[in-house]
Amino acid sequence: MIVKKERQLSQVIQVLTALDRRLHPNNPKRAQVKKDLAGYLSGYKGEESIDYFLDLLTGIDEDFYVFHDIRLPFKNHYFQIDTLLLFPSFILILEVKNHSGTVVFDPAFQQMIQKIMKDGLEEELIWDDPIEQVLRQSAQLGEWIKATKQPYLPCESLVVMTNKKTKLTVKSHQNTVEKYVTRSSALARRIKDLYNKYPREKLNKKDLKKVVKVLLSGNEPFRNTNTLDKYGVTSNEILSGVHCLSCNQLGMKLNKGQWECPNCKFRSKIAHIETLKDFSLLLNSTISISEFGEFIGVKSPTTLRRLLNSEFISFSGNTKLRRYFLV
Repeated sequence: MIVKKERQLSQVIQVLTALDRRLHPNNPKRAQVKKDLAGYLSGYKGEESIDYFLDLLTGIDEDFYVFHDIRLPFKNHYFQIDTLLLFPSFILILEVKNHSGTVVFDPAFQQMIQKIMKDGLEEELIWDDPIEQVLRQSAQLGEWIKATKQPYLPCESLVVMTNKKTKLTVKSHQNTVEKYVTRSSALARRIKDLYNKYPREKLNKKDLKKVVKVLLSGNEPFRNTNTLDKYGVTSNEILSGVHCLSCNQLGMKLNKGQWECPNCKFRSKIAHIETLKDFSLLLNSTISISEFGEFIGVKSPTTLRRLLNSEFISFSGNTKLRRYFLV
């Protein structure tokens, strides 16, 4: 198993994490931000958990490649795949779900129903059918392979349910659900069964590496640009200050070249770097000396320039109008 694209925290998670710590605790918009962040983090942890089961895969006598969170163009849009496994004889798409409670699959109506207990009462949440979703990804990937003139490989799909405490039930099309849905604990076995289904080496090593190269060059990470608009947050609501890398509280103070947290006394020379990331995620991809000083609570232009220059951040403009590029 060769991992060609590592899993990373999505920009959505990074933005929501920054927004969560930079909204006042009493801001009514923060509740939805925290709820959405928890959902994205749950999904990310579910995706992480399948790594253990992929490592259990045995009996594969050929190199195969793993791509996490790959996003490819399709016509005028994009499609994203949680995990893609590229074998010499076939491709496997994994759509990972980490839902809790009771999950009811209902492909007849293209839906998945989640039943959870909330405040002592059962609540039903309706989700898009993940089987339909993963089959759509398979069709889009096939079109993308054609458009990029790559050799044909059959494409298989699985929906992987990672929460071992979740009860799975079926409302319609049981055979379809059994074909495409698996718990993560059975993932290695299901992959081995698919591997044995296909003749060996449709692609030689040279052609396989070419497909790997085209997949990596075609990947276009999602860039989130409208999070504040989505939650109705204005720039004036974004709290300034250097946040503590230990307790996450805002308001670290610079003292003799080190940032110190008044809450937990944690000290760091580089805490401002993460604060600059927050600024770039939420406000602007460039920053001026005056904006930087206002955001981190430092007045000395000399100190501010030293902090920025120490990170080798590129810039444009003369000294007075200079703007530093954060991304």
